[in-house]
Amino acid sequence: MVTSAQSTTDTPDLDAGPRRPIPEDWLPIGAAVLGFALAMLFRTGSVEFCLDDAWIHLAYADNLRNGYGFSYNPGDWETGSSSPLWVLLLAAWPVSHAPVWQVQLLGALLHGVTAFCGGRLAIDLARQRATVQRPVPLVSLTALAGLLVACWPPLLQGAVSGMEVPLTSAIILGTIVAALESRHVTAACLATLAAWARPEAAVTVAVFGGWLALTRRRVPAAGLVLGPIVGTATWMFWCHTISGYAWPNTRYVKATGGGLDGLRYVRDELLIWEPWLVSLSGVILLALAIHSSWRAGQREVAGLLFAWAATILVVAFSRQLHVGVQFYERRYFLIVSALPLVAMTMTLITRRRVVVALLWLPLGAAIGIQSASLHRATRNQEKDIHRLHRQPALYVRAQLPARAIIGVEGAGAIRYFAPRSMTIIDLVGLNDREIAHAESSRDRVCRLLEKHPTHLVLPDNVVPRLERVFDLRTLQRFEDPAYHQVHPPHPVSVRVFAIDGVKPAWTGRCPI
Repeated sequence: MVTSAQSTTDTPDLDAGPRRPIPEDWLPIGAAVLGFALAMLFRTGSVEFCLDDAWIHLAYADNLRNGYGFSYNPGDWETGSSSPLWVLLLAAWPVSHAPVWQVQLLGALLHGVTAFCGGRLAIDLARQRATVQRPVPLVSLTALAGLLVACWPPLLQGAVSGMEVPLTSAIILGTIVAALESRHVTAACLATLAAWARPEAAVTVAVFGGWLALTRRRVPAAGLVLGPIVGTATWMFWCHTISGYAWPNTRYVKATGGGLDGLRYVRDELLIWEPWLVSLSGVILLALAIHSSWRAGQREVAGLLFAWAATILVVAFSRQLHVGVQFYERRYFLIVSALPLVAMTMTLITRRRVVVALLWLPLGAAIGIQSASLHRATRNQEKDIHRLHRQPALYVRAQLPARAIIGVEGAGAIRYFAPRSMTIIDLVGLNDREIAHAESSRDRVCRLLEKHPTHLVLPDNVVPRLERVFDLRTLQRFEDPAYHQVHPPHPVSVRVFAIDGVKPAWTGRCPI
């Protein structure tokens, strides 16, 4: 155990030779290695992403890398990504014949960075509590924080999902660490990048920065407040320059609803996957950590939880969320999963060590059980994407004409694998500003007709709406007997259609 008496010497001994590294300073590196190893272990058996949206980011990155700009279809310059920083990183990352493995490797490395920052954050918080009279177990705190973040099941799933979760988590923790260590320029730069990694991250960073400014009664955290504002403003300018609208297409398609439905989703689909809540003892640990830190005059621990809760509420009230939908919507919240974990480790400073140790045991058991459960769930979700997205994409590439114009409901794998000579129309509008901003369902159909599609790739639940518009001929069907992206799982099929014509009822309704 390293105490503050060992690490806060007032006058260095000039004859003692070079200062030996303090053990806890090395522990975050061990946490990073462990986090990387666990993420790679979690991907065991993986041959696919668990979300089709990962292929959307790769499609943008591939076009950017090959000189087509920030585009969905080559040269069209769309704002279909909510994480432009993730796209930029993927464009620079070597992705070739094995994109799934290569992107998951990047996610595992970033998860290691997140674990490293979790350990560093625990050191920074604990050293503020340390005095010669009241030493604290810095080694234990650092090791526990790094271990928790490294092995946290929801973060491991996010790390191998192909999405921006590990990048955003690393930036959030890195920003907070830089601020607490008074590296203000670094903190401001990372805070600016947070908005480009994920818009909700700007809320997390700004709220924590505001908390620091209020509780410390000085403004070391100005960069944490101004950085997200600058990042969000430049992102809005970027979107407006590309599309004429201030936000990406996803904001206009998904940002309706929320409210009580969002809170129900948090209750039924998010918190149930947080081991610290499921174990019940984690709630006690978190309460003890906040209480003891507050009594000691340390407000930063409560600030972590406040920033976490503010982000959860902003996400819940700002977008459509559906109870029963699994990782596809849960991922929005995972970027702040590490904050309560680091806060919880502060319980080791309390005097009742035996009681605290007993409280940690149920949490450890919950982590182990959920790791196995989430590993199975992730592999099942990857099978969904392979059957209903990659297989249709490979069929489209091999069987349809090179100049086909294809309307799709799942816009990721098909755009990535199809030849660039094919035009892919995102019927949801996430990658098509004209459809995203159509004022009615009739207008959306008219926007689609203006593009003169030759084929459609649709799940069966969408087919009836477009059968009223087009004469469709089935070319191929793809079946998934148990679709695990939602609960309970159910059979889903996707069909590839040729369009033989437009229904007479629609012939004169749009100025084609």
